[in-house]
Amino acid sequence: MKTAAVLLLLALAAPALAQVDGELRYPDGTLYKGTLKDGVPDGRGYFQDPNGTQYEGEVRMGERTGTGEALYANGNDYKGEFKNGKRDGTGTMTWALGGRYEGGWKNDRPSGPGKIVYAGTSGREVAVQDGRNPERVRVGATGTTYTVKEDDPKTGTMLKRDVARAVPVPPDRGFGELTPQEQASVASWYPALAPGDEPPYPVKGPAEFYKATSHIITKLRQQGTITVYVLVGTDGKARSVTAMGLDNPEARKIIATAAGLVKYKPAVCAGQPCEMVYPYRLALTLEH
Repeated sequence: MKTAAVLLLLALAAPALAQVDGELRYPDGTLYKGTLKDGVPDGRGYFQDPNGTQYEGEVRMGERTGTGEALYANGNDYKGEFKNGKRDGTGTMTWALGGRYEGGWKNDRPSGPGKIVYAGTSGREVAVQDGRNPERVRVGATGTTYTVKEDDPKTGTMLKRDVARAVPVPPDRGFGELTPQEQASVASWYPALAPGDEPPYPVKGPAEFYKATSHIITKLRQQGTITVYVLVGTDGKARSVTAMGLDNPEARKIIATAAGLVKYKPAVCAGQPCEMVYPYRLALTLEH
């Protein structure tokens, strides 16, 4: 009885750890809002990283550990388990370009059994191991890049200014005009594209959009990165457009409008037209 009494008295005498709501700003610019225990994030909270990643969920001793959700700057979304800031356990990654992976994760990578739900037409999925689909052969970039130039040179010169550089496939060709390797390179942008499916693509290639964007940023004097996602319907028309990046809302809106006016080849899922997203990812600079 004496031993039990001593233990009880020690427990009562131990100071309780104070848990309060608060906000922290890390030296690298990371923002934290949520519960703090002795000044350290612990419990549940929200992180916003300098690279645009956002996390909301459980936090343990300053680390993103437990169950949470991460929304990445490219629009991808992960819901599931984390360990020390990495995806670890069971979770679902939903890709901005369509489709998702459901299954195990280890050290930030798919691990063990899982499944991929294909982009486009619903109800199509495949069992995978470590996130790899054995039915799909991935093809990287062709190694050749292309440049888009303005239609007319400036007054007083015969030189045409570059509008876009490092384009991975010929920018003035439609999808059907690309070589099989170039088509496979475009398809490789899509993590959950089913074998045999085709992604949406600008009917005449993306060159005209690049030229329109060049005129917009020159007029508005804007620089920075922007990602534009166009949801292309079965008729090839833009059903919605989402633009992320740039600090100027007006510039984002005008560029998104230009992307929505482009005519697209619809995606093809199991031989039929289907809805799917087409991406533009641009680093915008002004040259003097």
